[in-house]
Amino acid sequence: MSKLLRPPRILLAEDDYAVGNLFLADIRDQYECNIDWVVDGARAIDFIGEKPYDVVFLDLSLPIKSGVEVLRYIKEEKPTLPVIVIADHTDTMDWMEGTNLGVVGFLSKPLSAVNFANIFRTYGIRVIPRCMPLNALLEVQPA
Repeated sequence: MSKLLRPPRILLAEDDYAVGNLFLADIRDQYECNIDWVVDGARAIDFIGEKPYDVVFLDLSLPIKSGVEVLRYIKEEKPTLPVIVIADHTDTMDWMEGTNLGVVGFLSKPLSAVNFANIFRTYGIRVIPRCMPLNALLEVQPA
């Protein structure tokens, strides 16, 4: 029996429009995926509470509710949800706070050539590359 892979569900919580647009362009060029983009921490918490995500990319410096508050919510309500922090490489407090709260990975601003394949592979997120032939979308299951 075969099973069709589904595109991963990704939440991007980032208030910097330049960073968000670059992220969306990069990932959508490479993969079929469903991405929700929010620009404040309150919306991020709402979305995480309402929808199942495969991974969250989280800026810790969000308005309304900080990314740290979002991270605490995730770790309390959905502790197995992988979170990758997007932070300014010079802000060591963000990096330390994220590490203390169980972040699984970090991306440094400004973003450049993010290796999404490595991120997805590391966290077991199945993805569909845009250049994959249709017959490769079927996954063979043991009988």
